[in-house]
Amino acid sequence: MAIVTRSTPHLADKAPTKFTHTPISSLFSKLVVALTGFIEAERDIEDVDIWEPAFAIWLSTAEQAQTRVTTLISAIRATAPARLADRPLQRMTLLIDGILQAESQHGLRQHYQLLERFGPLFQVEGNDVVAYRANQLLQAARQRVDDMVDLECLSDMEDCPAYGAPVGPEICGLTLRA
Repeated sequence: MAIVTRSTPHLADKAPTKFTHTPISSLFSKLVVALTGFIEAERDIEDVDIWEPAFAIWLSTAEQAQTRVTTLISAIRATAPARLADRPLQRMTLLIDGILQAESQHGLRQHYQLLERFGPLFQVEGNDVVAYRANQLLQAARQRVDDMVDLECLSDMEDCPAYGAPVGPEICGLTLRA
């Protein structure tokens, strides 16, 4: 008589039933919250004279919010992906970084258009809980990017005629690598 012995753990071949954060997804969710604070702080100082002493605290708050965003971006860029669902989160982070660092309205528009041109690179394929949660994070970030592009501090940049090179996915590090 043969004895049945399992060689793989029970349910090892099943999709995960709960979401657990990786270092990147944890940092990315903090980035979405930090972007919200950054956008709010920038909107607060849009219509005021920021050099007026009465608004010095508002300016300081906006600078701190931007520092939080750039710190989280740096941390995400320095972290290796733990699973495939982390790659679109990293791509969105690179896109946000590119938008914040754009030196002209033209560069800002080119980075923003990457979302439309290369949409599948900013999504997680699958119908499991990990893909669902990662896509929720990406959708929230997309809404913040839409709000960010409308900020006066980013939309009032002067166009630079020399900044005409097209931005493609390879320039922003958005291409898929094995």
